[in-house]
Amino acid sequence: MSEFDEEYLDLTKTVLRQGELVLQDQLTRSLASDQRATTLAGMFTAVALAVLGFAAHAFEGGNLASPAGWAAIGAGLPLLGSVAFCVWCARPVPFASVGNEPECWWSDGVETRPLVESLRNECANYQKRITENSQDLKRAARALRFGLGFGAAAPLGAIAFWSWSVWVAA
Repeated sequence: MSEFDEEYLDLTKTVLRQGELVLQDQLTRSLASDQRATTLAGMFTAVALAVLGFAAHAFEGGNLASPAGWAAIGAGLPLLGSVAFCVWCARPVPFASVGNEPECWWSDGVETRPLVESLRNECANYQKRITENSQDLKRAARALRFGLGFGAAAPLGAIAFWSWSVWVAA
């Protein structure tokens, strides 16, 4: 093996290691995102149930003219939307991690190729995984932002429904 070949092998190993680090980082970020989403889903669910329970109490006996009840409906519906987005964010998805099964190495004639070529192929495999994971992380982040947006809109919904019910009653 020439000096150039050894340097190229070292470079390939370094690139492979960097790919492993990125995949590990993506897994950590994915777990953190799932934890945020499930925590927020639980919080939004509890608040939505409390608010909608208040609405049911306010409308008890057929009193549909209750502005407080309508305000609770206006707050509860966006909160349910928040729950839906947060649950979608935390749903199970296939997520690529570091490494592969030994069967993947031995099934395609790896023993007949130079090590550097096999490692380059693995680098390409890692890049594909990194790209797919990035897309999943972006989709989850977008869903979580929507969930937070709906949660933040709940007070505006309450004000809008309360205002509408007062206007209708007048």
